[in-house]
Amino acid sequence: MSTFHGRRRRHAAVRVLLLVAAIAVFLMPLAWTVLASFGLLPDNSTRPPSWAGSITLDHFREIGIAEPTFWQEL
Repeated sequence: MSTFHGRRRRHAAVRVLLLVAAIAVFLMPLAWTVLASFGLLPDNSTRPPSWAGSITLDHFREIGIAEPTFWQEL
């Protein structure tokens, strides 16, 4: 009886780990896009790798000027 419950618990733990890994894989491009929209880009030429640029909202202001209805279309 305890073997069944132990195996079941292990399967549940593996399932949770796989779900967390899958969610991380799917959210990584979204996080990358959000960081890039604020002007942060990875600088892989340094050790350890770091983020180059400063956080700015200028990109969003330019969108508002070039395409005034952009925010309504979201």
